[in-house]
Amino acid sequence: MATFLRSTSTFRTRSTSMLSLLIGSPCPAWEDIKDIMQDYPNAAVYIDGNDTIQLVKVTDVDEFYVTTSVLVSPRYLKTTKLKYIKLSKYVAFPSFDEKVIKKLKELKSWHAIEYYEGDTFIGGWLLYDCRDCERKQKMHLEVNVDLPTDEMIKRHIQIHDM
Repeated sequence: MATFLRSTSTFRTRSTSMLSLLIGSPCPAWEDIKDIMQDYPNAAVYIDGNDTIQLVKVTDVDEFYVTTSVLVSPRYLKTTKLKYIKLSKYVAFPSFDEKVIKKLKELKSWHAIEYYEGDTFIGGWLLYDCRDCERKQKMHLEVNVDLPTDEMIKRHIQIHDM
């Protein structure tokens, strides 16, 4: 079931209703999504295995840890994939490797949101402080999740340090 979520204080009712038209459509390229989302300081697009848009989230709230964030539970990422994300103050990407999250969140300016069911790790988000970092954001999403843990950590650090 596709969903459109909007968490804003008062802005852009007409343009956000236009975003709901994206649900169920083939996902456009990064640059096209960027153009569509230009009016939103924080936005994310999630797709299914057929590259069909399932969820669009936009908000004017800059904090990543609030319920109005564009980040979703890793449980939702078991059936969808993050195709595009733009945060005004951060770079963010999901991880299902607990060791990657534990290691990177120790570094200066990095943050993590970790999700557990009981004692079982189910996934999380890694974020770091960064403004106007679209290139880095896109590169983090392109890191191969099948890399060995140490290689994945190394790659994300390299991108961060660019």
